[in-house]
Amino acid sequence: MKRPFPSIFVFVFALLAAGRVFASECMATGGAGGLNAALALANGNGCVTDAVRYRNRYGEFFPGTASFNVVKFASSDDISAAVHAIENSSEMPLVIIADPAAVVRFSAGSGGIDIKGKRIILDHVTVEGTAGDGIRISGERNLVIRSRIVSNGANGVRVTGRDNRIVDTEIASNGVNGVSVGGDSAGQSCGSATQNVSGRGTVISNSHIHDNGSRLSGTSCSDADEWERIPSCWSLKMEAEQCAELFAREPDCEEPFVPMGDPCGYFWRSVGRCRDLWSKAGLNEDASSSDAVAAVFDAYPYAHGAAGVFIDAYGVKITSWEPPAEAVDAAPLFKNLIANNSGRDVFVNTMAPVAICKEAEEPFDVNLLQTALVTGTPVGGLFVSRFPLPSIVQLSADGAGADVTVTGNVMISSETWFPWNLSTINMNALRADLYADSGSGMFFAGQGEVDSGGRFSVRVTNAGAGITFVAALVDTEHGNTSPVTGSRQATPGGDDDEDGILNEKEDANHNGRVDAGETDPIDPDTDADGLLDGEESLHTGRVGILLSQNYPFADVTKLDPLNPDSDGDCLPDGLELGASEAEVKALVARKPQKPRYTISLRCQAILTDHTITEMANALIYDATLPATFDNIAMLFDADPATTTDPTSVDTDSDGVRDGNEDFNFNGKRDTDGASGSEWVESDPTLSDADGDGIIDGEEGDKDGDGILGPDESDAHMADTDGDGVSDGQEKRLGTYPNACDSDEDGLSDGVEAGVIKPSQAGNSCHGLEAAGTNYRNPHLMDPLNPDSDSDGLMDGVEDANGNGWIEAAESDPSVLDTDRDGLEDGVEARGDFDGDRIPDFDLRLITGGPKCHPPPDIADIDCDGVPNAIDVDSDDDGCPDVKEGGWQDQNVNTVPDVYDNEAKDCTQGEGGGSFGGIGGGGTSPSESPGEGDTAATTPLWLFDRSGGGACQLVKETGCDKYYTTTILLLCVCLLIGFRRFSVGGGHERSHQRLFFLS
Repeated sequence: MKRPFPSIFVFVFALLAAGRVFASECMATGGAGGLNAALALANGNGCVTDAVRYRNRYGEFFPGTASFNVVKFASSDDISAAVHAIENSSEMPLVIIADPAAVVRFSAGSGGIDIKGKRIILDHVTVEGTAGDGIRISGERNLVIRSRIVSNGANGVRVTGRDNRIVDTEIASNGVNGVSVGGDSAGQSCGSATQNVSGRGTVISNSHIHDNGSRLSGTSCSDADEWERIPSCWSLKMEAEQCAELFAREPDCEEPFVPMGDPCGYFWRSVGRCRDLWSKAGLNEDASSSDAVAAVFDAYPYAHGAAGVFIDAYGVKITSWEPPAEAVDAAPLFKNLIANNSGRDVFVNTMAPVAICKEAEEPFDVNLLQTALVTGTPVGGLFVSRFPLPSIVQLSADGAGADVTVTGNVMISSETWFPWNLSTINMNALRADLYADSGSGMFFAGQGEVDSGGRFSVRVTNAGAGITFVAALVDTEHGNTSPVTGSRQATPGGDDDEDGILNEKEDANHNGRVDAGETDPIDPDTDADGLLDGEESLHTGRVGILLSQNYPFADVTKLDPLNPDSDGDCLPDGLELGASEAEVKALVARKPQKPRYTISLRCQAILTDHTITEMANALIYDATLPATFDNIAMLFDADPATTTDPTSVDTDSDGVRDGNEDFNFNGKRDTDGASGSEWVESDPTLSDADGDGIIDGEEGDKDGDGILGPDESDAHMADTDGDGVSDGQEKRLGTYPNACDSDEDGLSDGVEAGVIKPSQAGNSCHGLEAAGTNYRNPHLMDPLNPDSDSDGLMDGVEDANGNGWIEAAESDPSVLDTDRDGLEDGVEARGDFDGDRIPDFDLRLITGGPKCHPPPDIADIDCDGVPNAIDVDSDDDGCPDVKEGGWQDQNVNTVPDVYDNEAKDCTQGEGGGSFGGIGGGGTSPSESPGEGDTAATTPLWLFDRSGGGACQLVKETGCDKYYTTTILLLCVCLLIGFRRFSVGGGHERSHQRLFFLS
C-alpha cells in the first residue's frame, strides 16, 4: 500500500508557502513564490469564498456570481521576482487583492504581469518599473481595478484580449502608451498567430491616464524605423500613401454630385477627405507617395509621441463608473482624466494592417463619456485617422460534421456623425471573406454578400470536424479590408446572443439571415423592448419569475419577441415589466447594432396631447441631439418596482389603455413637477387611481371637446372641483363633480352637503370650516335647491360669505323664519307680504327713529345694521316683531306696525313663531381639523335681548353689562327651561328666554 505521507507533506508545504486560509480566502505572503503557490491553490478551487463583500465589490462586473476564488495580501509586499502567467481554470472569478492598508508592488524585471486567463481580477496593486509592458492582458473578461500602473518601460497596460475592463486606476509615466488596445503597429504576416487577437470590447472607466510616452518624447516619425514602432506614425504613413494613390486614379466620374451607393460617390467623398489632409500638409494632388508621407509627418507633430490611450480595436469604451456603496475603501475618480501624454491623449487608429495578408482599416467605436482630455502641450486631445471601414461583429458558426452555416454582422449607421455610415461606404462593394483553419493551415472557405442591414451568411459544406473560422470585410472598390474576427468553432446548439434560444431555433431555415418571423441569433433583444427574446418566447428570466409568483398575465402567449409593444398600449414590453436603465444599457451594449426605437403616430399623438416633446427615460440614439420621438435607442422603466401587464392593453380593466394612463411612457406615476404633491397621471394598476369611487374609465373628457365640463371629473383627483365632496359622492348626490356650486345659489356644494374642507385664499370651492356650522337645520340644506328653506331668498344670499356659519347681518338658509317673529326671511328682506316680489309699502313713509327716516334699505328698517330677518324688533320701537303681528296697521299709514317705529302697542297677539333664532352675534368658525369630515351642528348658548338693535341673540359674553351674573342665568335655564316670567309691575314689557341651539 502506498503511504500518504508525501502527498500530505506537499499539501502542507503549499499551504505554508501560500500563507494561511481565513474564511476560505488564501493569504499570499513571501513574494512571488508565495503568490504562485496561492494561485495554484486557487486554480484548484482551494480559495473559494462567498463573502458578501466580494459580491458587492464585483457584482456589477460579474452579475449573478455568488462565489470567488480569492488570493489576498493582508500586508505590504514587494514582488520583484518573475510571476508566472496568471490563468484561471475555474468558472469562478479569480481575485488577487491587497488589503486597503497594504501596498503590494510588482516590479518583475522585464516580465511585467501576464493575464492570460478569464475572469481574473487584479485589485489594489501597483505595477512599477518593469522594462517592458506593465500588464499584458490577452485573456477575456478580466478586470484591473483600483490599481497603479506607473513608470514601466513600454506600455502601461497592453490589452489584446476581449471584453476586459480597467477601472479606477492610475496609469502614468510609462514609456510608450498608457493603454494600448488591439494589435501592434507593426505589420503582421499572413497566418500570424496573433492576427486574430483584437482587443475588442475593452472598457476604461474612472481612470487617470497621464504623462505617458516619455520614451518616445521628441522622436520624429521621419526616422527610418520609427513609423513601424509608433502607432500614430504608422497610421499617418498608410493614410498618406492611400491618398496619393487615390489622386493618381482617373475614374470616369463627374464631380461633384453622385447618387448614394454609386462607386463614384464613394470616390469623391474619399477625395474630399484627402484634399483636407493635403491642404494641412501643403501638398499638391500630384505629389508622390514618398513626398506625401514626409510632408504629413512634418504637418502632424502629435504623431511624434505615444498616446495616453491608443485604440486599434472595435467596441472600446472610455466612460464613467459609479462604485458600489459597499466599496468603502474605494476612492473613485468618477470621471476619466487623460492628460499630458506626449502624443495624442486618445488616438484611434482606423487603419490596422492585420487583415489576412491585406492592408486594412480598423473600426472605430469609441465612447467618450464624462472624459476630460486635458493637456499642457499642443499635442493632446482626440485624433481619429481616416478611411473608416467597419469590422465584422458577432461571427456565428452553427452546425457539426459536414455542413456549417457561418453568419456575421457589420456595424453600419445612417448617421453622418458615425464614421461608417451610408454616406462614406458603398454597400454594393462590400463582401465578407471567410477563412477556415483546420489546424494545419488557413484556407479560403467562401464569401458572402453584405445586405443593406449589414448581414452576411456563408454556407460551408464538408467542413470536417474541429474547424475554426475567421472572417474579414472587404471593400472590393478599393481593396481595403477590415481586421479579421476572432476565431469561432462550429458547434451545434449554440446560443451566440445568450438570449436563451438556440441559434438553430432563431434562424429556423438556416440561411444565415433574419427572415420574417425569425428572431436574430446574434441579437439578444431583437425587437429592442428591454426583454430578451427567450424571456418573451420561452417565458424564462423575468417572465418566468413572475409566472412562478402567479402574476396575472392576461395571456402570456401574446408576448412577441418581434413586437416591442405586444399588447399595443404604447408601452414597451420591457418597460411594463420593470426593465431598469442599467439593464437596458447592458442590453444595448450586447446588440450588434445600436437600436432605434420607433414610437407609432398613434402613440406620438398621446405625447403631443400632453405637450411632451422629449423622453426623459430614453437611451438616446444620437447623443448629440435631444431625446425627441425620432432619436430614441430604447426606453427604460423609471420606476422598476411597479409593473403592468405587457399582454393586456388595460392592466386594471378600468377602460383606459395603460399608455393613456402613463401618458409620458416612463413606467412611473408622476406628480406635479412644481409642488410634487398632486398626481398628474392616473395609475394603470388601479381601476380607481384617485379613490373617489368612480373607475378611471368613466372619468376624464368623455365628450372629447378638450376641456372638462361640469359633469366630467378628473381621474387624477378624488375631488375634481375641490369643494370637499368626492367625485363619487357627487355622482350619487346628482351634483356636478366639476362645479363646486351645482345649484348656483352662492353656496359651495361642500357647505350644503355638510363636509368639512376649509377654504383657501382665492378659492371659492370649499366645504365647512373646522368649527362646522351653526345652521339650525343643516340636514335640510340641499346642494341641488338654490333656496333650501323656500323662504324666497337664495341660500348664498342668506349666508352671504358662504362659510356655513350665520354671522352678523346674515340669515339662516336652513329655516324659513330665522328670528321666529312670524315673518319669513324673504318677506322681511323685501317688505313683500303678498308674495308678488314687490314691496307692499313706501319706504319713504317710514320713520325709524333718530337718523333713520327714511331708512336707506327696506331690509333693515331701523338702520341698526341687523337685517329684519334676524332682528326681533325690526323697527326698534320696544315691541318685539312677534307682538306686533304680521300685517297690522294701527295708525292706518299704510306701513305695517312691525316696521313702524311710531306704532308701539305691544298688546297685540303673537303673529306666529316664538322668540329665539340665530342672530348677528354668532362667533366665527376656527381652524379646520382636516378635509372630508362631516360637520354636526355646533351647540351654542344664546340669550335673547328683546328690543332690537345689535345687542340681541348673541353669546352670553356679548352684553354682560345689562345683567348681574351669567352663572345665575345659566342656573335658571337648567331649572325652569323655557318658562315665561314677567318683569315689572304687571305691564308686559318683554319676554326673556334661554334656549339651546342644537
